[in-house]
Amino acid sequence: MSTKALAKPSGITLEDHTEHVVDRAKEILTAWPFLADKYHRLTGKDLKHELLQAAQYHDTGKRHNKWQTACQADFSAYMKWLTEQNISYKGYDRHLANRYESWKRKEGVDSKLMKAHLRHEFASLKFIEKYVEEPVSDEVRVAIAAHHSKLGHRFSHRWLKDGIKQGQINGKAPFEKYWRTFLNESTKFGYKSQFKEALLTRFRFDAVRTLLKLADTRASRWEQLGDEGLLPLQSFAQPKGFGPNSSLRPVQEAAVKSASRRRTILRAPTGSGKTYAALLWAEQQILGVNSRADRLIIAMPTRFTSNEIMKSVASQDLPVGLFHSSAAFALFGNDLRQSMNVEAHKFSRLLLNPVSVCTIDHLLLSLNATQENHHDVFYFLANSCVVFDEVDFYDPWIQANLRQLLDVLDLLDVPTMVMSATVPDCAPKQYGFVDPVVNTQSTVELNIKKQLKFFGRVEHVNEADTLLEKMLDNGQGILYANTVERALGYYFRLIEMNTNREIRIPIEIYHSQFTEPDKREKETQIVKLLGREAHENNSVPNAIVVMTQIGEMSINISANLMVSEACPWDRLAQRVGRLARFGLTMDEPKIYIIEPFKKGKSYPAPYAELIKVKDGANWEPYPAYSKSLKNYKAAGKAGIQIDANYLENRVNDIYPKPIRITDNVQTNIDNYQANIRNNWLVVPKIDTDEELGIVSGVKEWKARNIQNQVLVWVERKPQFDTWDEFYFHQLNYGISCQSYRVIKHTWQEDKEETTIQEEVVIGQEDAGENKKSVRVALDGLYSPKVGFAGIYGYSADHWNMIL
Repeated sequence: MSTKALAKPSGITLEDHTEHVVDRAKEILTAWPFLADKYHRLTGKDLKHELLQAAQYHDTGKRHNKWQTACQADFSAYMKWLTEQNISYKGYDRHLANRYESWKRKEGVDSKLMKAHLRHEFASLKFIEKYVEEPVSDEVRVAIAAHHSKLGHRFSHRWLKDGIKQGQINGKAPFEKYWRTFLNESTKFGYKSQFKEALLTRFRFDAVRTLLKLADTRASRWEQLGDEGLLPLQSFAQPKGFGPNSSLRPVQEAAVKSASRRRTILRAPTGSGKTYAALLWAEQQILGVNSRADRLIIAMPTRFTSNEIMKSVASQDLPVGLFHSSAAFALFGNDLRQSMNVEAHKFSRLLLNPVSVCTIDHLLLSLNATQENHHDVFYFLANSCVVFDEVDFYDPWIQANLRQLLDVLDLLDVPTMVMSATVPDCAPKQYGFVDPVVNTQSTVELNIKKQLKFFGRVEHVNEADTLLEKMLDNGQGILYANTVERALGYYFRLIEMNTNREIRIPIEIYHSQFTEPDKREKETQIVKLLGREAHENNSVPNAIVVMTQIGEMSINISANLMVSEACPWDRLAQRVGRLARFGLTMDEPKIYIIEPFKKGKSYPAPYAELIKVKDGANWEPYPAYSKSLKNYKAAGKAGIQIDANYLENRVNDIYPKPIRITDNVQTNIDNYQANIRNNWLVVPKIDTDEELGIVSGVKEWKARNIQNQVLVWVERKPQFDTWDEFYFHQLNYGISCQSYRVIKHTWQEDKEETTIQEEVVIGQEDAGENKKSVRVALDGLYSPKVGFAGIYGYSADHWNMIL
């Protein structure tokens, strides 16, 4: 046995590990000095003192006899293994330790430490109380209690039972009093009037809490993998620009001039250079004379729009992270499980990169503090400047959530800029900003005149045959459908019509219900067919693409003919941004508007709210949809000319004033504020769905008001060796679907089952806690070519004709 107190069974001493964590804490403060500056400005406290003290005492509980005895026993087992391998122990060796851990996992060797029933961080609190004479702040105590993510109600049994002497069923729980103290403290902000106080208090505590976890995990990773196992802590650098002779575009000049304001709304047309504008604005916020932030976050409305922005930032040679539910696959593909990729994904998730691209929902969710990592995201968000690139203005639910997030960022002194091609003049009032919208000039290329015509109502796809025929005759086009079901209908009708033509046109479909690998392949293929390179040398590519909203902003393609189902003007402006995007105007670019119908009624989904009525449910369109549809009908078949200025005026027409907040939206915001106040310290025992942005429980909150969803696997696998393998499979082959399409409900008498419930095993088969129920699609319902089409009534017979 070792004569010194151990930190780990591998032989690392507690003294050495503590030194390593202190060193990593110093590294963080040196790499990111802004953190200490802002902490002192908002709290008046010394972050360096707090963090280094937390690092010094975080593992002192490992001196507890019960913990140390178990650790020493595991170390003896390691020494025995070395002897059996004819290896002499000469001190800690990471390579040998890693070999031993691999052997243990393969052989299923038990760990004494895992069965010691004592959390060392709990014991650290007792050690501080008993032996440390210098003052230790509550912030430090909380950081120590939370540095292994156990400061939460899911682990209350550990706080109440750990450390009780063997045989004493009703013995005294030595750590219970600390748990009770944390619980009492967590309830101090019970009133709405205490919202700001709760927020700033959380910032004060989360700084030490977050940075201690980061220092500890980096120290442990370095002990296991050495320098090559650590990602550098990088700082924001000046974007490289586009060459010495290039000049700034209007939107980029406006962004730089607006940087003196802390809150800005910038109206900029699609394709005008907004990403570089965002970087120039951030450069002023971070590297300017009055530094207000140390990193940039670009928040996008959907995960599909995030991927392209990330590539644009990377082209400026800036380290950038990408996080959303499928970001790991978008970045790493099948190499996700490699150690450094896992670490890079963690950096992206926690906003640790100089530039982070994520969804607005990721930021919104973090304020709820229903998971330990939410504290980390919240803290680094508070030290950032944030650009919101496009927002869905038509939806009061989303707008109310965004207003709440903007208010929080204002209280935390976070610079923000909203950039959109379609933001209305009423946006400052909607968001609580003082200054009016900053308008930018359109370039000649972006202001090409385009013709809009209203086609009429379409319930059955063959009613649009004249439009589809026109698109086939044209040889290229983009068709936007508002739902996956309708997109599939148009697609298969085009395929059928194309089959009978002498010259066949390549036709692709893209929507949300593909697996992540297939989405990646779809985007590549679509850009190849209609992207910028396909238009080079004044060529006119031949291809037709059918898409849902997934392709409004995320894919850089263009065609000179477009068909779109009716949507609010601001969404149409995004779609029109793909009409003659690359400046080819052999004929006047045209867009035809269809009014979707279903069961004899106008069908406004998803630009509507599903209202329950006595005999079912009805879609009630948002005012922006109704007003826009009225405009389209007025244009008629003769049509009207549109350009960027025309679209701007129509957006202002449909949003003359801030959106009215309905009762259910207000309830959602009230619950949100309650979660922010109540969860600032102790993580609640509440289910959180990051994929859908839903927090369950008494104070249920949703990022978006969407119908019930369920995750379906389109490729079954019954057994997994590890949880990482399970999650990797789910990431690759899981698709979120409306539950009524994949689960038979009581009101669906004639519905056939499309999925089944299966139980999968993770790890050893006899471990009941490692079994999980999943929903798996029946065979023949999914195809890489058309996606999860089977739940909409299409089968292999339909897509066989296109293979």
